[in-house]
Amino acid sequence: MIKSKLQNLFAITLPTLCLLAAPLQSRAETDCPEMVVIHAGSFEMGAPKANAGRKPVEIPGGTMLGGTSMLFSIVPQPKLGSKETLQVKIPKPFAICTTEVTQGQWRSVMGSNPSEFYRCGDDCPVESVSWNEAKEFIKRLNARTGKQYRLPSEQEWAYACQAGLKSEFCGGNELDTVAWYQRNAENTTHPVARKHSNAWGIYDMSGNVWEWVEDGWHEDFNGAPTDGRPWTGEGPNRVVRGGSWFSDAPSMHGARRFGFNQAERSNNIGFRLVKTIQ
Repeated sequence: MIKSKLQNLFAITLPTLCLLAAPLQSRAETDCPEMVVIHAGSFEMGAPKANAGRKPVEIPGGTMLGGTSMLFSIVPQPKLGSKETLQVKIPKPFAICTTEVTQGQWRSVMGSNPSEFYRCGDDCPVESVSWNEAKEFIKRLNARTGKQYRLPSEQEWAYACQAGLKSEFCGGNELDTVAWYQRNAENTTHPVARKHSNAWGIYDMSGNVWEWVEDGWHEDFNGAPTDGRPWTGEGPNRVVRGGSWFSDAPSMHGARRFGFNQAERSNNIGFRLVKTIQ
């Protein structure tokens, strides 16, 4: 009951945001992602304990660090006076995909499938794509549809993850019900939307694949904007959120954040799209 009320209050389902009026038959058959509209609001981003004791996270293809995301670097512990939470106001509504971009959607736009887990199928999240390649996909999709899709800011991503609640993971406190991760994934990705959604009808924000966001990497929130904008940064590292099939349970916390080189690929990093509502 609480979930349905929250979903009705904050999220309106849009079957498609493309110019074409054709119905959405499967995620593999159309470029058009299914999205929900997220209304403006305020929330507290982060959690004091979520990133405490950060350590390198080994992932296929490299090492993703909760400090620098450079290979073989030593991750700095949160500094004295570091800001681990942030009060954020999202001033305008935006639409977010209910699922991660799938292999079928990627192939439809790009003409190929880079995913290591290609046997998983068209309804599985695309992975092994860099941040730069995700941006190229968006550029081509926008040219093809006449829309303005983009990556979410980290603050938009966190707002959509929480869905008006303060649960430990994106969708609840029972990890196995909402996420594919190290314990249950059997060393592979899985078709999207097979676990429970969060209160706003968004799937797989915890687990399956980490998700690129627009923001550059910063160790904490000191100096961060508070209005939903992406936080640019110097250097090659971008924020990834959400955890993956390869992640252990502590790395799946909804507030956990890491950085990864924007030109690098991993078979446990993908992305989802958002769109500004005019």
